[in-house]
Amino acid sequence: MFVARFCMVLAAVCHSARVQNTSSDLSADITAATSRFRDAKVSILPRGFTAAPSYPLKFQPIAQDNPNGISDDEKAQMPDFLIVGTQKSGSESLLHMLDDMGLGCSGSGMHRGSEGQFWSHDMIDIKLPMYLERWSDCDSHTLRFDKTPEYSFVPSVPALISELVPPAKQKVVFLLRDPIHRAISGFKAERNGYAQGDDSPEAFHQMVTFEIAIVEQCREVPMDSVDYPSCCSNAVKSVDPKFANWDGWQGCGPTRWWSQNHVRRGLYYDQLQQWYKHIHRDDVLIFISEEIFNHTAEVALEIDSWVWSGIHVSWPKPGSNISAKGHQDWFGKSYNLNHQANATSSMRKDTYELLANFYRSFHTDLELLLGRKIKQWSYTQSVT
Repeated sequence: MFVARFCMVLAAVCHSARVQNTSSDLSADITAATSRFRDAKVSILPRGFTAAPSYPLKFQPIAQDNPNGISDDEKAQMPDFLIVGTQKSGSESLLHMLDDMGLGCSGSGMHRGSEGQFWSHDMIDIKLPMYLERWSDCDSHTLRFDKTPEYSFVPSVPALISELVPPAKQKVVFLLRDPIHRAISGFKAERNGYAQGDDSPEAFHQMVTFEIAIVEQCREVPMDSVDYPSCCSNAVKSVDPKFANWDGWQGCGPTRWWSQNHVRRGLYYDQLQQWYKHIHRDDVLIFISEEIFNHTAEVALEIDSWVWSGIHVSWPKPGSNISAKGHQDWFGKSYNLNHQANATSSMRKDTYELLANFYRSFHTDLELLLGRKIKQWSYTQSVT
């Protein structure tokens, strides 16, 4: 444990002490990368941050009276932190970087590199042993983590974490990306992936109009309530009566089934408020994706240090310049994760303006909550 905690500050330097069975070639790459960090003369401030200390939050942790009968041994096996998204914001690239640098273990064997998708589902007590099996072969001195973007927006997840996860392991990482870029990237990925559908600008525009109507008419209705599906369907019907039964996988069914919810996933203020209700603000580490797309390795190091001790390690300058799209990491592995789709060229102009006006209405509240200005996002130029 002492070695692991010493490594939290000099994670790259101590990497070989925390990772076993490392090949000679990989060791050489680690040594070279470590030297770049050690020899850097100038440091820049960490990129991760927590909510503004002065922002009023109603923190209501849930008493851990253990209604599910979770044993102390099972609690000890739970992941040390969660990467909860958001979707298409760089979380997949970060997962691989943590795994490849030996700073974290997303799972062993067939589970390595996959999503847990546990806390957003039902019957936790039955599925818990299967969930914990993910990390059965992980090194005991390596942080275990679960990267599942749907955790960010499923309303029941923060309360479950507060109730069932040991307080020391209630660590959450949020990546926030320009919600317009995130929406089109998620839409394209869905339509070209499992959903296989029309990914034209017209189809995206229709989805956007439905989604905005849902938010405008149903934002005050809890998304996990029995009233939400009917409110959602009525909102869609108000836009186009032909879609009166727009439910289930189409966007109005149970939250974990939503596929066409790409606009709602960008309501970061609402999502963070839900998390802060049950998880302490100091245990939610936030990154602005546009600041870290080219610095995935430094983010991995910062998360490692933060989870171990709460200390934010300064980054060496210049950074690694490792991008989230089409990059090779320090160890020669290539990623091509399509996180940087060009929003303005992938949608109609009127769609972009519709989204820009929509998200501007939430932007000031988000900045107040985070205690910082966010000027990197495309629609912020006209925000005063």
